[in-house]
Amino acid sequence: MTDENANTADLTIDEKLDRILSELREVKARLSTIEDKVEGRTNETQKKLDKIIQEIVDNERLEKIRTDGAEAE
Repeated sequence: MTDENANTADLTIDEKLDRILSELREVKARLSTIEDKVEGRTNETQKKLDKIIQEIVDNERLEKIRTDGAEAE
């Protein structure tokens, strides 16, 4: 905090506010980028999860068919 005060000691209130607003815009831009990546990953993960669930269901059906077929013999 001391370093920031030293760097801004000669600035007016308006200049300090401009710096704060500029940094806030940068933070918002980074947050937006992160949110976009999270949304993309969420979509990818959901697709993979759906595929895994479908494979489990298919395997259970196959196992049931095999079990039912073995009992019939």
